[in-house]
Amino acid sequence: LYYMSCQYLFFNMGQELQKFSAIPLPLKAMPMLRRVRPRTSGGEDRLSALHDDLILLIVSRLDTRRALSMAILARRWVRIQHKLSALDFRVSDILPPEYERTVALRQRNLPRDATLAGTLDGLKARCEIDTIRSFANGITSFLEADSGHDRHVKTLRLEFFQTYNSICVDRLINVAVGTWGVEDLEVVVRPSSGYDQTRTYSFPHDCLNL
Repeated sequence: LYYMSCQYLFFNMGQELQKFSAIPLPLKAMPMLRRVRPRTSGGEDRLSALHDDLILLIVSRLDTRRALSMAILARRWVRIQHKLSALDFRVSDILPPEYERTVALRQRNLPRDATLAGTLDGLKARCEIDTIRSFANGITSFLEADSGHDRHVKTLRLEFFQTYNSICVDRLINVAVGTWGVEDLEVVVRPSSGYDQTRTYSFPHDCLNL
């Protein structure tokens, strides 16, 4: 029973990871998407008639991934996402549900079969590696697309897996503090399978000018 459950648990994990993106890619990197102008039954575009301040209020209530994706709706929405005062990038947002279920199983020391447990641990570690790669690529794409724009962010929240390579996260923190003027910075580092747990994440203190 455990074997069948675990096989189902990970059957589509690799494919599920590809459906998620840590951060929506810039518009130029999404050629399959096109701008959609919402219209009422009478053909009147009321959404575009809203004032920028009202649109910003609506977008700011969305999570960061959806808020950044709003740029595909209309050209004027591109500048709206640059006015967001808070950004929240969490690796848990792109993890498939099967991952968390597996973590819960292993915390209960299930399954009892050592071979099957080892297989699950290996799949879990692979899922973390793929997610870390997706998360890093997303942040890199976001920073490249954001280059040259005037952005002011008050709050930045980060959640990522501990890894040997945190260059993209360090770069984001440096840009956030040094360029965006972030005042509230929250960093959550999740333990990662296969990583030396005695090592801790080295925060880039040099960007804080302490």
